Amino acid sequence: MRLLHWLLGLVLLAIALQLLTAAELFYLKFGFTPESIQAAFLGDPERFVAPRTVEGLLKTTVPHLLAIPAVGIFLLHLLSCTPRCRGLLAGLFFSGALLDLSANYLILLSPLFVWVKLVGFFLLMAGASGALGVLLSQMGLTGRQKVT
Repeated sequence: MRLLHWLLGLVLLAIALQLLTAAELFYLKFGFTPESIQAAFLGDPERFVAPRTVEGLLKTTVPHLLAIPAVGIFLLHLLSCTPRCRGLLAGLFFSGALLDLSANYLILLSPLFVWVKLVGFFLLMAGASGALGVLLSQMGLTGRQKVT
């Protein structure tokens, strides 16, 4: 049982590192301002940035359509063993994922959807980070007392 506890902790820490990497890549690729996201998707002739194509977006979206829900289902399955915030974290995670992935295409229709992209990304990160925080605290990996 102790080995399983450590393996689960390592998987959760790997997911935490992946979330940090995702946030860093989002910042480096798009930035956190509506103007920088709009320029990344619709192009910016002054910075020689070409607009995104639907084909290019599909190459990114298709793998994410499997990976994001898989991580979410894994985290939420583990959360089913805890009494805390399951519904809220599930709502944040999956609504954020839906908004984030769909906004990629909606921005091509109207630049107003950059706000959907930003909100979706932050909801997704909040849901995943919250789930990780609850799980790590339940396992005693955050220095807090375990809730029984």
